[in-house]
Amino acid sequence: MAVITTLVGTLGTLAGVVLGFWLNSRAAQRQSYTQARREVRQAREAVYVEFLAAHRQFRRFILTSPAGVHLVDVAEGGPPTPVIDGAESQWEVLETAAARLQIVASGATAEAREAAAKVRRAMYDLARARAEAVGPGAVRREPIRAARRAEDDFARAAQADLEGLGIDHS
Repeated sequence: MAVITTLVGTLGTLAGVVLGFWLNSRAAQRQSYTQARREVRQAREAVYVEFLAAHRQFRRFILTSPAGVHLVDVAEGGPPTPVIDGAESQWEVLETAAARLQIVASGATAEAREAAAKVRRAMYDLARARAEAVGPGAVRREPIRAARRAEDDFARAAQADLEGLGIDHS
């Protein structure tokens, strides 16, 4: 009888250890998964902010800079490419933000990716409109409004994408 009691006690203890290890392991896995998703969200949020801020700054640059803007035809026959004198660093900021977005937010929703593309198109359209204007204050209103709408649409799509991750940003 003492052997049975010892055996049951030992097996019960071992079962408790195994169960405790298993439960602790699952909790650690859940915590690790949640932390990884939180890091993805934070990285994506930073990229979205960088992309939007770069385009807003460039919009203001296009609208206020006295720099010369001219259009260069492309070989494919598409719309001409705007070239802005002295704006190399501005373009670099835009391209860096777009590259980060392309890499970090590759898993973003289709809506967020489409909204980002719309922002890029609107920015090029605004630069083309600036090239056609006589000066920085003479850009037609519609390309300006279209660029702002595209930025606002991107902000909403980015917010929805971040909310879709299901992790708070804290």
